[in-house]
Amino acid sequence: MAVASAMQYGDREQMIEDALSVESYAMSLGASTVSPSLGARTRLGVKLAKTCQEDQQAFLQNLYDLVGAGVNTSESVPAALAIAYYSFDVKKCALMCANLGGDTDTIGAMATAICGGGGGRVYRSDTKCQWGGYAALCRGDPEKEGEDSRMREKCLVIGAAMLDMIMEIERLPRSGEDVYARNQCMTVGGCAYNAADILKHFQAAYTLFAPIGTGMYAGFIEAELKKSGHISAIKSDEMDNGYSLCLVEADGERTFLTLPGIECRFEKKWFDRLNAEDYHSAYVSGYELEGEGGEAILDFLEANPEICVYYAPGPRILHVSEEKRKRMRSLSPVLHLNEMEALSCTGKTTIQEAAAVLGQQTGQAVIVTLGGEGAYLQEQGEGRVIPSVKADVVDTIGAGDSHIGAVMAMRATGKDFETAVRTANRVSALVVGVKGPTLTTEEFEKGVLEK
Repeated sequence: MAVASAMQYGDREQMIEDALSVESYAMSLGASTVSPSLGARTRLGVKLAKTCQEDQQAFLQNLYDLVGAGVNTSESVPAALAIAYYSFDVKKCALMCANLGGDTDTIGAMATAICGGGGGRVYRSDTKCQWGGYAALCRGDPEKEGEDSRMREKCLVIGAAMLDMIMEIERLPRSGEDVYARNQCMTVGGCAYNAADILKHFQAAYTLFAPIGTGMYAGFIEAELKKSGHISAIKSDEMDNGYSLCLVEADGERTFLTLPGIECRFEKKWFDRLNAEDYHSAYVSGYELEGEGGEAILDFLEANPEICVYYAPGPRILHVSEEKRKRMRSLSPVLHLNEMEALSCTGKTTIQEAAAVLGQQTGQAVIVTLGGEGAYLQEQGEGRVIPSVKADVVDTIGAGDSHIGAVMAMRATGKDFETAVRTANRVSALVVGVKGPTLTTEEFEKGVLEK
C-alpha cells in the first residue's frame, strides 16, 4: 500500500496515511498474537522523523532504540516507513538504511521501494531505458548521471483547484440581455489542477499545492480529485473554495466569472510543511499571486532560489501589484502567457518585441502561446515560432494550463525548450478538442505517447 500510494500521489504524508489505513483491516484477516502495535510504532517513527528533521544521526539512533530495527514485522516495517518518510529520496534512503544497523537489507528494500515510487519514474515495457544513468546514480558519479538524475526531482504546483461551472452558449449576452445555455456541467478546474493533471499523465513527480477548504464546493472538489488520482497537500477549515462560471461560445472561446475562495489565501505555515529540497521546479499562477496569499508564495520562492519558477500570469496580469511583479521578475522565472497578455503587459505591438522585452527582464525563456498557430519561444536572445498541429476546437478551457504542464514535464526529463514546447503544442491541441480542461488516460496516450 505504501509503495502504491507513493507512486499514485508522490506525497509522504498521504503515503503514511494510506499505509496505516490498512492495518486494522489486515489484522481482521489473521489471528491475533502478542506483539507491539505496528501502527503505533509507525506513528512514533514519523514523530521522530519530524522532531529530528535537522539531525539525521539523532533520528536513526532514536529509531533504532525506540522503534527497533530487528527482523520482526513490528520493527522492520515501522522502521522502513519512518525512514522513507524522513528521506523520500532513493539514494538518501538507501544510505540511511545501511547506516541504521539491524535488519538493514529488509528495511532498505521496503523503504527504497517506497521512495522509488514517490520520486522515481515509471517506464513502459517498450521504453529504451538508459541503464547507464541508473548505474551512475548508484556509484554516485555526478558526471554520468545525465537525465536520469532528474528522476528524484519534483515539481511543486502552487495554485488553485476550483469548481468550474461550464455553460455552452451561442454568444455572450449584451448588458441586460437574457440568453439560454445549450448545455452545462460541473467539473474541477483551476490553473494549478489543470497543469498538475498533465504532469500526472506524463508520470512526472509533483505535489499539487492547491488548498482544499471547508464547505460545499470544497467537498465536491476533494471527492473529484480523489477520483482522478490527485490529492492536495493543503487542507484548511477557514473557508470554502471558490468557483468559476465559464461561458463557452459557439467558436470555443471562453469567458470567466470567478468568485475567489481559500485558493487566494496562501499562508506561510503551509509552506513550512514542505521540504524545499524535494523540488526542482515550481509552477505559480497569477491568480494566486494577485491575492493576499501572494506574499507567502513569493517569500517561499525567494527563500529557495534554487527552485526554477514557471510563472503563468494569466489574464489578471496587470492586476498583480507592481511590487509583486518586480519580486517575481527577480526570481528569473520562465514566463508562459498568451499573445494578448504579452502585448498588454509590455505595451508592444508585436509578439517578437514583447517576448524580447520580457526575456530581458527575467533572463529566462519566454513562451507565448498563439492559439492554432502554435507558440513563440524566446530563448537566449533569439525567438522563433514553433507551429502547432491541426485541432478541431470544442472549447479552449485549460489549453494554456495544459501547455505549461507539458513544458514542465518535458523539461523535468532534460528536454530542451524547443522539444518541450513542440510536445506542449500537441497536448494543448488535444485539450481544445474535448469538453473541459482535462484529458482521459486513453485520450492522452493515443494523442501523445503513440505519436
